[in-house]
Amino acid sequence: MIINNPQNSTIVPTNFSHLRFAVNSSYDSMITTLKSMKPSPELTSEQQDQIFLVIGTLLQWIMVCWERRDKKDGSSPDEQSFMDALRQPNNLLKHNHTFVEFQYSSSVITGGFNRGGFNRTAFNRSIVIINYFWKNLDDILVKKNHRSYIKEYNIQLSGKEIIPTLNKAKEIVLTSLPDVKS
Repeated sequence: MIINNPQNSTIVPTNFSHLRFAVNSSYDSMITTLKSMKPSPELTSEQQDQIFLVIGTLLQWIMVCWERRDKKDGSSPDEQSFMDALRQPNNLLKHNHTFVEFQYSSSVITGGFNRGGFNRTAFNRSIVIINYFWKNLDDILVKKNHRSYIKEYNIQLSGKEIIPTLNKAKEIVLTSLPDVKS
């Protein structure tokens, strides 16, 4: 819904509940997709496409919400800096998918129950987990006019896990949107 404000003839969007829904749904979709990836020596092209789709969709919605927030929302300089850092991967989605790094880690779980008692030799399983990290942008070719974003990105995001950082961004944008009902 759009309200026309006759005092200064600006258009004020009031679809904030829809924006919140889009961010939350995109986040849930990203979590489901990333957690469902089956570890293998190398991710297939289709798996990589799925990963970039869900990360990119969430990034797009986060940036849309950030641009539509009330600029007088009281965002801290740290939040502003953090959100500025996300502009670079959002831009790279269009040109270069190499800003995500995949790392595998495994844990061995031992033990089990045998005739009502705990038995450490009952099973010995290895659980392999894929972790997703923001890659350092110094290794990636980017346009010179994006250097300020690259610096902020490397400070705020480089080497950090993607899921917690996007969760933080989600929380920042959801709290920065006005509580206008559509």
